[in-house]
Amino acid sequence: MIGKATLGSYAKGLIEYCYYDKHVSAKMRQRLDEQDVRGELVYIQNLGIKMHADGKLDLNYLINQFNSNHMQNTNLKKFMWHQSFSFAPGEKPGNETIAEISNEFAKEFGFEQNQMLVFKHEDSANLHFHIVANRIDFNGKNTSKHFHNWVFRRS
Repeated sequence: MIGKATLGSYAKGLIEYCYYDKHVSAKMRQRLDEQDVRGELVYIQNLGIKMHADGKLDLNYLINQFNSNHMQNTNLKKFMWHQSFSFAPGEKPGNETIAEISNEFAKEFGFEQNQMLVFKHEDSANLHFHIVANRIDFNGKNTSKHFHNWVFRRS
């Protein structure tokens, strides 16, 4: 399993990237079909969730929660954590395994009490998933251990 971490300051772009097909423009997202959704939400932590009548996630509801929590600590500009994990070709772990890995990751990197989403993608030769986490907890503290983001080992 290969991982890659980045930090960012734009919850909307990151969450939309993880949910929608990456080739769909922002203007087209209002008229999306089911095939335009590429990310399956497999885990959610410390966030509320709403669905539209058509069964799609209400991304604005999720985005607003991330942005609202950012107001607890506006000094931290790059408050979004994006971690992707890619499995070997042919390896197809289930959603439970991905959720377990995500929980281990949250403990290791200080996100146990933070907002976090996990999206699974099967749109390439390698099944992969994306962890989207708020680096700020509900008390306004930056809890992420981002200086050692290359050291995650699964037990």
